Amino acid sequence: MNHRLFYFPALPVLVFLSLFPLCLFSAHADSFTSVSYNQLHSGMKVRLDGVTRRIATVEFSVDLQQAETELSEIQSWCVDPWQPAALGRTLDVPVELVSPDMVPGGMEAAWLAANADTYLSGQESDSLKTAALQLAIWEVIVEKDGVFDLNSGNFQVLNGRGALDLSANYLEALATDFADADQDWLRTHFAMAKSDKYQDFILAGVNANPAATPEPGTLFLMGAGMLAAGLVFRRKAGAGPGLVRQEARFRRP
Repeated sequence: MNHRLFYFPALPVLVFLSLFPLCLFSAHADSFTSVSYNQLHSGMKVRLDGVTRRIATVEFSVDLQQAETELSEIQSWCVDPWQPAALGRTLDVPVELVSPDMVPGGMEAAWLAANADTYLSGQESDSLKTAALQLAIWEVIVEKDGVFDLNSGNFQVLNGRGALDLSANYLEALATDFADADQDWLRTHFAMAKSDKYQDFILAGVNANPAATPEPGTLFLMGAGMLAAGLVFRRKAGAGPGLVRQEARFRRP
C-alpha cells in the first residue's frame, strides 16, 4: 500500500508550535489591587520647581498582582511629589515594574528605604520617620545632579524642622555609605512601579524581573507542539517510496 504524505516543512512548524504558547501566555499585566496608608504625616510645606504647596508624606501598603503572583502589604513610598496616588481596597491599576536602576535616583531611593532604620536614634515617632524618609526619596529622585540639599535646588522643604533634620541625616549617610552598597541586592529587592495615570511608587521586597517559570498551560502547548512535530517526522520516515515520488514532483529537472 502506498502512503500518501501531504508534505510541508516540519522545522518551521516545530518552531512555531513551540514558541506560540510563549507569545500567548508570557505577557501578563502587573497591577495594583489595593493601596492604603500605613503612616501619614501631613502639613509639610515644600517647593518643587518654584511652586510651593502643602503636601502629605505617606508610607503606603500596596497589594500587587505581578503576573500570576499575588503580593500583599508591600511597603511603598511615593516617587512623584505632585502626582495623586490611587487609593482603595478593590483596584485594578495597571503598572509597569522596572528595576530601580532604570529610573534616575532609583537606586539611591532603594538604598534609603532599605537603610532608614539604621540611622534612627530610637526616639523618633513612626510619623516623623515616614516624613523624613519620604522627603529624602523625593530629593534623590528630583535632583538629577547628585547634589542633595533640602534647603536649595529644585526640591526644597520649607517647614517641619524635625523631619527636615532627620531627612538630612539620611542624605548625609547616603553620601558616605551608598558607594559600598550591594547594588545587585537593591536591584532584586526593590522595584519602581510606573503608572500612566497615578503616582509612581518604589516597592520594597519586589523584584521587577523575577526568573521566568513556565506555567502549566505553556508547558502543555509546548508539549503539543513537540508531539505534532514528532508525528510529522515519523510519518515522513515511514512514508518510503511514496514520499520520494511526492517530492519528485516538485524537483527541478
